[in-house]
Amino acid sequence: MNRFTSSKSLKSLAGAAKPSLDNSYPAGATLTEILMALMVMGIGLVSVASLFPISMLRSAQATKLTNAVLLKLQCEEYIQALPGLARNNYNSSYPDQTKLFLGNSKYLGNVEFTPRSVVWPRHSIKNPNILDNLKNSLPLNVVSVVDPLGAWFNVKDDPLQDLDADGIPDALLFGKDPYKLHTVTALYYTADRKNGGFNLASTFQKNQAFSMFGSNDSWKQFLSSIEVTGGGAGATTVTLNDADAADVAEFGNALTAGSLGRIVLVDITGKQSHVSLVTGVSGKTITFSAPLPENGLYGAISEVRLELFESRYTCMVTLRKQLVSLGASGTPGDHLVDDDQDGVVDNLTEVGWPTASSSQEKDVVRILGGDLVVFFRRDFSAIGEQVYGVENLVKGQVGIQPQEVRIRWRGDKPDSKPRIRQGGYVFDSRNGYWYQIRTVIEEDRAVPAARLGATPWIDSSNDREAVIMLDRSPEATGQFLMVPENVVEVFEFTAF
Repeated sequence: MNRFTSSKSLKSLAGAAKPSLDNSYPAGATLTEILMALMVMGIGLVSVASLFPISMLRSAQATKLTNAVLLKLQCEEYIQALPGLARNNYNSSYPDQTKLFLGNSKYLGNVEFTPRSVVWPRHSIKNPNILDNLKNSLPLNVVSVVDPLGAWFNVKDDPLQDLDADGIPDALLFGKDPYKLHTVTALYYTADRKNGGFNLASTFQKNQAFSMFGSNDSWKQFLSSIEVTGGGAGATTVTLNDADAADVAEFGNALTAGSLGRIVLVDITGKQSHVSLVTGVSGKTITFSAPLPENGLYGAISEVRLELFESRYTCMVTLRKQLVSLGASGTPGDHLVDDDQDGVVDNLTEVGWPTASSSQEKDVVRILGGDLVVFFRRDFSAIGEQVYGVENLVKGQVGIQPQEVRIRWRGDKPDSKPRIRQGGYVFDSRNGYWYQIRTVIEEDRAVPAARLGATPWIDSSNDREAVIMLDRSPEATGQFLMVPENVVEVFEFTAF
C-alpha cells in the first residue's frame, strides 16, 4: 500500500466522518411537547386522586348503613319477643324519679293512646265533659315514640325539667322548642315519648335499654396512666399515680350519672391486656369487677386506660296508632277498674289503658304503621328535637311540579336555623310520618311580608324559611316538622 493517500481517498474519509442525517439517531422532545405530556398526565392523576375521597365517603356510608341494618334487626327481635315495649310509658310501680310527678298530676302508661286534637290535647285530659265529644270523634289517630334512651337523657338530670314551659316534663315529649319559635303550646306539635317500660332508675334495666336500643360497638378512651401501683394475681384495685385527680373524679362522676366505664390493664410485657368493668372510683384508686389473672404477668402493670362506653348507633321506634273505640262498656280502660290508680274509676286518664281484664271491655287500639329510625351519634339535647312550623305540607297536592315545603324560623335567632341537607330526614310529629329531603331549593331566604302572620300556627316572628322537596307526596296534612340530624336510615317497622 502506498504511504501517501490520494486526495480522493482523503475526501472519502472526511465524508465518512460527518454525522448521518438519517433516522438512525432519535430526535429530542421539545419543551412544548414535554409540557403537553405533563398536562395530560396531571389531568389523569387528578382524576384518579378525586376517586379516593369519594370512595372513602361511600365506604363510610356503607359501614353506617350496615350497622344500621344490624341494629334494626336486633331491635326488631327484642320487640317481637317483648311486645309490651309499646306500652307502659311511666308506670306507677316505678320509683318517684321515673314516675314523674308534676303537682298532683301523674303521667302514667296510658298517654300514648290518647288522641291529639285542638279540643282535647292528649296530655291534659282533665275535663270529664269532653267524654261524649270523644265518643263522637272516634276513630282518632295518635303518634307515639318508643324511645327509652331519649327518655333517659331527658330525665337523668332533672325529672321535672320543662324547657317549653308548657307544664309537661320534657321526658314525656318527643319534640321541643328551645328557640321559642312557637306561640302555641307544645301539646300540639310534639309526640308522646315512651320509655318502653324500663325502670330507668335501675342500673340493670337502664343498661338493658341501652343494649336493646343501641349498638355495643364503641369505647372511648377517657384517660391513661403509666405510673401504676397495685395489681398482682387476683387484685381488683389499682392506683393511677400520674393521673390528674380532677380527671379521675370526672370519670367517677360519669359512672355515677349512669355511664358505663371499663378499665384496660396492660401487663409488664406490653403484649397482654386485661379488661374489666369499673365498679368504683376513690381518689386515684380504681376498683374493677374481674380480678387480674394468676399468670404472673400482672405483678407490675405498664399501662392503664380508662374508657367510657359510647353508643354510636342508637335507634327508636315511631308508631302511628288509632283509638277505634272505648270498648263494649263505652268507658275508658277496664270498666269499673281504677287502671291508673289515681283514685277515680273510668276517668279520661284511662283511655287506651293496656291492662284491661277482657277484650270485650278494654279500649280498642290498633297500630296503623311504624318506623324504626337509626341515628349515628344522635344529639339528645333539646336543640336536637327542635320543631319547626311549615307551610304547604298538604296531602294529595300532587301536580306536574313537585310540591315545595317551606320550613320557617326566626331571623333574629340565627342559631335556630335548621340544618337541612339533601338526603336528610324530617319527621311529621303530629302524623307520625318520616320523609327524606330530595332537593334543597332554597336553604335560607326571607319570607315575603304578605305571608308573615298569614299562617295561624306559625308566629309572625318566623321571618326566614328554607324550601325543600320531599321524596314523596305527603301522607297527611301537617303543620310542623322536626329536622333531626345524623339519621342514618328510616326502616319500615313491622315488629308490632
